[in-house]
Amino acid sequence: MEGPREGRILKRSPARSVRLEPASGGGASQRPRVVKRFASRRLFAAALDRSRARREPDLLAQLSALGLPVPRPLALEARDGGWELAMEWIAQAQPFSAVLAGHAPWPVPPEVLARELGALHARLLACGIEHPDLHPGNALVDATGRVWAIDFHKARRAGRPSPARLEAQLAHLAAGVRERLSRRFRARFLWSWWRTLRPDLRPAAQALPLLAARVEARARRKRLADVERRRLRWTRAGSAVRRVQLAGGKGFERADREEGLARALEAAIARSGVLGPRAILPCSLDPARRSLVLSADWRTVSSAWYVAARLEEHALPAARPLAIARGERTWAAFELPAHGHAPSSWGELRDRRLLRALGALAAALHDRGLRPARLVPDILWIDERARVQLSCLNRVAPALELSPARALEPWYTALGADSSERAALIAGFSGALDLSRAERAALRADLRRG
Repeated sequence: MEGPREGRILKRSPARSVRLEPASGGGASQRPRVVKRFASRRLFAAALDRSRARREPDLLAQLSALGLPVPRPLALEARDGGWELAMEWIAQAQPFSAVLAGHAPWPVPPEVLARELGALHARLLACGIEHPDLHPGNALVDATGRVWAIDFHKARRAGRPSPARLEAQLAHLAAGVRERLSRRFRARFLWSWWRTLRPDLRPAAQALPLLAARVEARARRKRLADVERRRLRWTRAGSAVRRVQLAGGKGFERADREEGLARALEAAIARSGVLGPRAILPCSLDPARRSLVLSADWRTVSSAWYVAARLEEHALPAARPLAIARGERTWAAFELPAHGHAPSSWGELRDRRLLRALGALAAALHDRGLRPARLVPDILWIDERARVQLSCLNRVAPALELSPARALEPWYTALGADSSERAALIAGFSGALDLSRAERAALRADLRRG
């Protein structure tokens, strides 16, 4: 039996992969195509693969016939112990996640895409299709700004959704983008969704503000829980990291960076001769970056690694996890800007610009529902442009119920801040939150009174 055909890998996980196969000849039928391969190793999961592989082309065919922007299914076949679904290749389209990450340009203004995304989700609901995995990586944006929905292997026919189910779906979508898109973008999405939704499914227009508030609060809680679950993917081969064999043991390195990163770091650590628990080393692969290396027992190192991964998932300004190793020497490396330093005392942060930057960092943590378990100066990193980020943390704690005043209080205490320093922290804190001008003024007044 033939093995899997070759092609450029677009996405890979232990049980599934997606590849782009180039055209093999002339004619419309020989255009490039996308092939999704389902190949789980466990017996029960393999049976589920078969069910999902058969359901996805049925859904795609149904939606395509109704004129929805989805790839057309081309073929489904069993191959080499797995199932392969061939689909239409959407030319000149990028995942919306690539646009959000800055890897692809915005083809149209953000407000246009917000309306397109809202309308697409409403049209899927009108067809009785629930797509539980519709996140920015599964929405393609073409050069004209048209949005396409992909990856329907978890989708199902759900019939008429209840109001509670509609709210849950909106919260799911908002949770995936709330840290990368403004509240104004999400409001435009919601308005377009409501206007496109079939009239018999719409909530009352006067209830929209309340619905939006509930969705935002629910999305914040859901995002916190989702990121906590996702941290384990940073020690499993997949889209976040790949497994590597090192001279001194085994480990993982970032999947979105060049191969050999972990081996280069291992060599740099060996050359440095550093035996202490924490060291800052030059990055041989990028002179504009430095590597913070932690060397300790596996529990300590993996705890720091998971926290750094969690902060990155939350899009917080923090050291990025690069590689982790376990063996003769257990270590983890994190990426920092080259031109910067960790403050040795809180006194180094009494400059007004730095206090505002510290307030912005406190706001970002509060927005994600997090707080550092301990506040000491060396968890911070100050770069040459007076920006403050987290260099390393051993633990963060959930803080969803904290008011803004209570979120700032530990920073006041750690700094021993006087009234003018508190004002700078408040200015940075309120300015960094996604608020309207009136909301920001009210928050500042409350914080000053507090």
